[in-house]
Amino acid sequence: MTQTAIHRNLFTSKQIRTDNLGTGPKDFWIPEQPTTQKERKNLITKISLIDTLENEDLAREKQVSETLNEIREEVKEICAVTNDVTPVPESAYVETHSFLSQMPSNIPVPDIMWLESGGIGLEWRPGDSIVTMSLYGDNHVNLVAILGKQYEIAVTCPLSDQLVLPNFLETLSILFQQRT
Repeated sequence: MTQTAIHRNLFTSKQIRTDNLGTGPKDFWIPEQPTTQKERKNLITKISLIDTLENEDLAREKQVSETLNEIREEVKEICAVTNDVTPVPESAYVETHSFLSQMPSNIPVPDIMWLESGGIGLEWRPGDSIVTMSLYGDNHVNLVAILGKQYEIAVTCPLSDQLVLPNFLETLSILFQQRT
């Protein structure tokens, strides 16, 4: 059985199927082709936007990974010289990384810090609000939001929560949209 790969020339919209050795086209399929200069320009703009978003996601992922690695080393060094600090479990790093990699891109990467109580803290400051999250590696997240001088919200929920956590993130997103 021969494996095939699909290649698409994004400028002509031709889709070419080749065998796994790359020995050549097996068949052609031509979907709707951009026929006007404007359609071609729109296609190029879309491709450029996709590339930009992918690059931003990669940069964000790299920033989060590097920060968590720096925190891991710092906590390790501190714990080697004092017993006053609770070590951060590896599961807290994994949860934090996973959570931040799934966070909507319209929410900026937070300040990331380690907590002496053995967790990872995330902090955002949209406008006159402060929003924090704490992850301790127990599949739960502690959320606190101080929205101006009027509202304070504090809740703990499972990371798998389908009601509180998505609404909290939506609120955070709205806070950053209002700031701009």
